[in-house]
Amino acid sequence: MSVTRALHRGGIFAACFCLLAVAAGNATERRHPLFLEIDLTVERGATVAIRFDFGDGIWNENSSVATLPPGTTTQTARLALPSRPIRGLRLDPTGDDQLVMITAMRLTDGRGHALRSLDLRSIRPMNQIESIVPESGGVRVRPVAKAENPSLRIDLGPLQQGMHDALQWPTVGNRAVVLLALLFGGLGAWALFGATRAAAGPSPWLGGLGIFCIVFGARLCWLNLFSRSVPFWDEWEGDALYILIPFNGGFLDWGALIMPQWEHRILLTRTITLFGTLVNGEWDPRVAMTVSAAMFALTTTLLGIVLLATRQRGGLVAAGILTVAAALPYDFNNLLWGGQTQMYGLVLFAVCCLGIASTPEVTAGTYAAAGAAGLVSLFTMGAGPVGSGCAVGICLVRSGFERAQRRRLLGLAAVFCGVALVGVCLHVSSRAHVGFYARNFGQFQKAFTGILAWPLPPWIGFGALVWLPWAVNGVSILRRREANAVEWLAVGLGAWAAVDAIALGYARQYEGPPFDSRFFTPISVGAWASLLSSAALLGRSRSRRAAALPLVATVAVGIGLICYGIVGLKGAGESRVDREDRERRVRLFLATGNPTPVMEKPTHTNGEPVIDRLESPLLQTILPAAFRRELAARPGHSALASAAAGPVTTATRTLMKLGPLIALLGLAAMGLHVRRSFAA
Repeated sequence: MSVTRALHRGGIFAACFCLLAVAAGNATERRHPLFLEIDLTVERGATVAIRFDFGDGIWNENSSVATLPPGTTTQTARLALPSRPIRGLRLDPTGDDQLVMITAMRLTDGRGHALRSLDLRSIRPMNQIESIVPESGGVRVRPVAKAENPSLRIDLGPLQQGMHDALQWPTVGNRAVVLLALLFGGLGAWALFGATRAAAGPSPWLGGLGIFCIVFGARLCWLNLFSRSVPFWDEWEGDALYILIPFNGGFLDWGALIMPQWEHRILLTRTITLFGTLVNGEWDPRVAMTVSAAMFALTTTLLGIVLLATRQRGGLVAAGILTVAAALPYDFNNLLWGGQTQMYGLVLFAVCCLGIASTPEVTAGTYAAAGAAGLVSLFTMGAGPVGSGCAVGICLVRSGFERAQRRRLLGLAAVFCGVALVGVCLHVSSRAHVGFYARNFGQFQKAFTGILAWPLPPWIGFGALVWLPWAVNGVSILRRREANAVEWLAVGLGAWAAVDAIALGYARQYEGPPFDSRFFTPISVGAWASLLSSAALLGRSRSRRAAALPLVATVAVGIGLICYGIVGLKGAGESRVDREDRERRVRLFLATGNPTPVMEKPTHTNGEPVIDRLESPLLQTILPAAFRRELAARPGHSALASAAAGPVTTATRTLMKLGPLIALLGLAAMGLHVRRSFAA
């Protein structure tokens, strides 16, 4: 009865949490009309349009249009604004190459009352604009010759803030960020603790501590050597534009936290960014990089202690290979990218779900841990529900084998199934990526084969070598109708990796092989499944012939992982050189106001968004201290001259310098564990 009540309460909590999330993310039309009024002169007449980005890009249907007749006097274009938060905006002042004189922009309500005036100095070129020249009373916009689609961008912050205040949207403040961080921290800790107790039983804590310290310390060392504080790529939009500027300005709405980023609802990553910035007083991506290193070390530790708990040499060897591979920066693009906490969170909580499903004994605490792990996984990446879905399969198969706890296993399957169904409801498809999906089987097969064979070359034969231990382990389980935690966890990891390979082969076929190292973190799960399966087979083999396949697979996968790790060291070094150059350009712009260096080599797809963000006063005050000190050299920014690094940044940098010592302590703990194991 108590288990049923716990399930019921947990289900209600999860449903309420996710329904609130969806409601906040999809809260749309309210009956409070707002308008953007633009006073402009267009001699031959024009169709003036603004196009909105709601977080999924700018599309023609998300627009507002006003037609101006020909004339030489100033006219007002009254453009209706949506009654939902906008994340980006494009202004099309004309459809051809004629001159446009803009004299005023303002936010008004339905009765024409001005709510906020917008600074014309914030107007910047976006597409087919030759020049924007300030003149008395306004700015003159000159498109390029024979322009067909000239467009402008404006500083969006004041407009967003005005809309937020006028429509009285609920604001995400400091207290909400702290509560979200505590919620995710509590759920994550409970999921990890539950998975560890469930899958490893009386865990070899000394060995687990050694694995964690080795991986975490080594990755801290790489961060100290190769990381930079300059934001990179999607961080200029997903962090700076969508989250940090509104948060610092006091107009961050709840929908911004829940809205999809392409196919992903990355609430966990956004919470880490906001909480880190709030506590630190500045936005330093290296803080999130350190969190990623800790999450990956925890993932490796969970797998490692499950292997060490077998007290067999095969498990010890597999744990050693996993530890060495994870300590090397084979996925250096994720390691050195603060925004990729989503990737490490996805893998960590998928492993937690599968570890909980592999528990030899289901208890009341197992249900709570399953709900926690599944719920957090939904807000990592689009593949969040896959871990819970694979856990459902493990529980259902086990319920057919283990009659003594069939009812409890079916209850555990129900928890995972409920979470997975909520994840399906939260799923969205990215319109921007649809055109890149595989159009024929050949495109799919190339990427799919490369993913299955990784970390070996992308050939079918190598893919078979990697996956044969997993298949043999699965067949062995079906024949015996029973298995231990390592065997069940290996089955779940392989199932998750297979789904991931199918998804990437279809939706990201253009990415490889060869794949960028940012894909190596999730692709690793297939190699982990092979190592755990091989360790399980070695534990049951009674002859050299039976041990041949798992031994060969273990050696091959181990060599492949370590080779990628060595290549990753070179890649991380090249990344540092490249990002140092980009950071120097950003600092030069902040100090001088000259945008040319950033435009020549931006830290994004193009330089205009980077310049826009860096010019926002709401972002300038929370840039890393070194950037703020550069900005202080420009007139009007002297208040930033005494900028000091935040406390979290200082602690993070100190921790990075201690990385080698932490890794050495881990080696000592692991050596002591091995010594005790052999003595036993």
